[in-house]
Amino acid sequence: MLYQHQIDAINSVETRDFKSGVINYATGTGKSRIGFGIVNKFNEKYPNESVIWICEHKNILIDLFSNSKNNITSNLKILNYAQNKPKNWVELVNRMKIWNKQILLVINRAFSTTGEKYEKIKIPFGLIIHDECHNIVSSTIQKFYKWITNTYN
Repeated sequence: MLYQHQIDAINSVETRDFKSGVINYATGTGKSRIGFGIVNKFNEKYPNESVIWICEHKNILIDLFSNSKNNITSNLKILNYAQNKPKNWVELVNRMKIWNKQILLVINRAFSTTGEKYEKIKIPFGLIIHDECHNIVSSTIQKFYKWITNTYN
């Protein structure tokens, strides 16, 4: 069950057609839960689009993913590379295109930007959730966003 401030935040992002949204709440106010709500609303509207969730603190997401109250829409295949970090993660992501599967890629910033492997991703992402965005100023994530903007507009 979501609190009103969480519902308002989700509705605000949805009203902007998911083009942008900054959720700036205090620790413990349910920002990651808001992220789940945004992913679900996005997936309802755009069921053929994939989502990437960039996070830093995997323990928060592990707890949320294991809680049955936070179900992600069933047609998204969850690839949780915040917890498991396979060396061939880009290949595994690209396989989903072959199977015509939409994914929710959960990955941390450092792992996702190491060696700029993301440049080999063949799946366009319709939505990016950047959890713990205080690291958004890092040069590696700025390079990632420049790449994704230039590649997928």
